[in-house]
Amino acid sequence: MSSDSDLVSLILQEISENKIKTKEELDQEIKTSLYQVYQNYLDFDSNQENFRDSYQKLKGYKYVELLDLEEGRFIRYLSNKHFYDIKLMVGVFITEIDYQNQKIRMLNKNKVFYLKSNDITMYMKLNEEEIVKQKIMESL
Repeated sequence: MSSDSDLVSLILQEISENKIKTKEELDQEIKTSLYQVYQNYLDFDSNQENFRDSYQKLKGYKYVELLDLEEGRFIRYLSNKHFYDIKLMVGVFITEIDYQNQKIRMLNKNKVFYLKSNDITMYMKLNEEEIVKQKIMESL
């Protein structure tokens, strides 16, 4: 029984420290981060559609920065390299994080590649634990 109360205590502590966010809070963070990427390029028709499309595809994700990443987690990202047609990239798994050089090694199918974290905007898929904690918090 003590493990149940320990779990509840941990969840309450994480809520008080703002480590668990509601769906609405995550949704707002995604909207804000997308707007920051797209705002200067919305004159391009493709980006208006891409903005809406990216927002829809990011349900069940959270906006993250380099320090929030965890190896083995699934992410999607935006790069404004092609500013006239900014698209949400296909998801990848993080295989290694180099914090010092701000590089991330990623795996997509059989392809391994590296990206600089300061060149992309990242969204990490919520895992089962995060979803359960979020549901518990929203029921309080």
